[in-house]
Amino acid sequence: EQGYREAQFSIAYLFDRGLGTERNFREALFWYRKAADRGNSDAEYSLGFMYLYGQGVRLDYIAAMSWFRKADESGNEAAQYAIGWMYQCGLGVQRDFQEAVSWYKKAAKNGNADAQFSLGRMYEAGQGVRKNSASAVRWYREAADQGHAEAAFELGYMYDNGRIVGQDSAEALRWYLKAAEKGSADAELNAGWMYAHGQGTAQDYAEALKWYQRAAAQGNDAAWCLIAGMYHDGDGVEKDDAEALKGFVKAAELGNTDAECRLGGMYLSGDGVPQDNAEALRWYRMAAEQGSSAAQEKIGDMYLSGDGAAQDYAEALKWYRMAAEHGSAGAQYRIGRMLADGHGAKQDYAEALQWYQKAAAQGNPQAEFSIGLMYDAGQGVPQNFGEALNWYQKAAAHGSAEAEYSLGLLCESGGITQDYSEAVSSKRKAAA
Repeated sequence: EQGYREAQFSIAYLFDRGLGTERNFREALFWYRKAADRGNSDAEYSLGFMYLYGQGVRLDYIAAMSWFRKADESGNEAAQYAIGWMYQCGLGVQRDFQEAVSWYKKAAKNGNADAQFSLGRMYEAGQGVRKNSASAVRWYREAADQGHAEAAFELGYMYDNGRIVGQDSAEALRWYLKAAEKGSADAELNAGWMYAHGQGTAQDYAEALKWYQRAAAQGNDAAWCLIAGMYHDGDGVEKDDAEALKGFVKAAELGNTDAECRLGGMYLSGDGVPQDNAEALRWYRMAAEQGSSAAQEKIGDMYLSGDGAAQDYAEALKWYRMAAEHGSAGAQYRIGRMLADGHGAKQDYAEALQWYQKAAAQGNPQAEFSIGLMYDAGQGVPQNFGEALNWYQKAAAHGSAEAEYSLGLLCESGGITQDYSEAVSSKRKAAA
């Protein structure tokens, strides 16, 4: 009898996975039922899975839970994990994190790596349990030691970024490589990045390229973009414009906005491709429409300067506003400058100051210098040499040569307490 039900389960599994035969969920369901009727807990779990995802049957969370619970009676750890997941997501039951944790613990103690990983997540987030970083790391390790790719990646990411654990690039790479060996495209990408930049290991472009290529083979858009960048810049490989173009296009086809921006830049400047303003604008628009603030800002630059597009201040301002909404300090500064100059909109110093301040809050030296100018000249604000000095100093500290020079002029003019040594120093720095 034991062999009979195992044979029934095996036949069902072959139809379920399409192994040696055409995949057929209905046929799989038939044989799983036969095996489940004879008490095969794996078949009971598999029936629950099919009802959970509507494979060969109408999706039915209640039926799925019923089959999972039957499998649990035989101690099936996969079913225990599935019950926990349904409680976590609120599928067929009221969402209950504590109940989810209870089932995850049961499955985890029985060696289920998915449950161990999920427990790590719950402890890290404090869902259903008191937040506990040490427990989170412990369960991630338990899962990763069983070859759980997501858990190994999570540990790599934690060490890479110093989240919960101390930052340790070598340890991050070790875990990324474990996850990468299990086929994690994200881990392959990050391992490649670390080899390319010598983080946690000696810089090794050949090894970087190997891991990027593995990630790209799984359709990872960022990996294609980075491979293209290596060929474009000649990093560890012979510079090859054709390979770079191919990689950027592939990444762009997968929706990578960085690649779309790189293509826009290549066509705008004729870098490795024939110069083509229309093609440049097309690629930038593709990235911009996906929310790339860098692309939106670049389109604004093109319309503002007339370089690559007919000069159109109103159109420039429109694109800068889009980029500014995504937090681009450069775009925020440009909006301020256009409003101060009355380009694309009515001149408005008050609103210009607001945009300068937004950009300055992100450390943009051009915006800081512009605020200094407004206070220096009393432009839209009461003249205030002390405020001007403050903003010039901030801009100068961020590398603005214009601010260095204006500091010198302010000192010389007597707008503030005379300090000719500071004036001379500022002018010399600006001249350098």
